[in-house]
Amino acid sequence: MVSKIDIDMSESVIFRAELLGLDVKTKKYQVRHLADNEDYTGKISEESVSQVSHSEINGI
Repeated sequence: MVSKIDIDMSESVIFRAELLGLDVKTKKYQVRHLADNEDYTGKISEESVSQVSHSEINGI
């Protein structure tokens, strides 16, 4: 149930941020918003990975 709520309530936002950490196995990340120094965590969706074929994480 919680997973379904997380998926249903997810949203996309665009902002400049510093990547603090990324787990390539779980696709979870942490970023710091540059404008307000606030930290955010999230998970990269499967469709996002396929939509950005030119992206690269640690050479992968």
